[in-house]
Amino acid sequence: MGIGSILFALVLIILVGAAVYTRYSSWLLDRKYPPQGQFVEFGDNKIHYTVQGEGRPLVLLHGASANALDFQSSIATVLAKMFKVITIDRPGLGHSKRSRGRWLNPLDQANLVRDVLQKEKIEKPILVGHSWSAALVLSYLLHYPREVAGAVLITPATHSWNTPPALYNRITRIPLLGSLFAYTAVLPIGKYFVDQGIETVFFDNNIPKGYRRRTGIDLLLRPHSWLANADDLSLLNNYLKYQEQFYDRIKHPLMAIIGDQDEVVSNDIHIGSLSQQTKQLEVVELKQMGHAPHHSAPDTVVASITSFARKVNKAA
Repeated sequence: MGIGSILFALVLIILVGAAVYTRYSSWLLDRKYPPQGQFVEFGDNKIHYTVQGEGRPLVLLHGASANALDFQSSIATVLAKMFKVITIDRPGLGHSKRSRGRWLNPLDQANLVRDVLQKEKIEKPILVGHSWSAALVLSYLLHYPREVAGAVLITPATHSWNTPPALYNRITRIPLLGSLFAYTAVLPIGKYFVDQGIETVFFDNNIPKGYRRRTGIDLLLRPHSWLANADDLSLLNNYLKYQEQFYDRIKHPLMAIIGDQDEVVSNDIHIGSLSQQTKQLEVVELKQMGHAPHHSAPDTVVASITSFARKVNKAA
């Protein structure tokens, strides 16, 4: 057997071993973070969601790289004492499954959220979108304006920007190579870099105790979630170049809760531009705060959402 054959066999053994490890570790993650709610299928999409509490419905939609535990471990339980709270795993993330073959853009995902709300007979909700999901929420407002009472955007991504996607997301989207990367390398290697990613979310590395465990962020490393998230992060920018043209049509009550030290999204690009197009936007800026104020200052975020809901009810 030649050197080339030996090297090929060695690489093949490593790849098979990594794929087996990834499959087993993904199974362990699903057992460590089991579904907390119920499922509903729409075509090839299977959506996981929870419903708790009574009152004005609030729909909490997590950002990129996350899942519904992001809100369940921060503000959902407190809000459920005053509102009917619905949390949803966006398709492909958490325990929701995404149809294959094409990207589900913010409108596609808004349609799936709408399907869930119609199944639960939820009327006139307030939509709460963190980061990536702000694009979803704004798409919902534009396409189904009469079905929503208002929206709260937490450190939102609303407008297009100039920087390219991260290298690992660009690799993930290369045909064949990206799938090989996701099914062999991401989970064994990525779990050692999760903490570095978390550090960028919080100002001055002030990470709440147990954040990684409580939010189940490692679920992102499963192959199907990694692939879905790479699409979301790589393709959103171009989609927003189209959607951002129409924000002046939004007349709903709007609130944005932002951190003045957000290093993930630019307040100048997103909130600055949105404020010019939607004059009714109320901005709550939290000092010394990064990209996840619902974890760093949950009481303040709950109070802001509660105050906003009272204004919406009064206006209605």
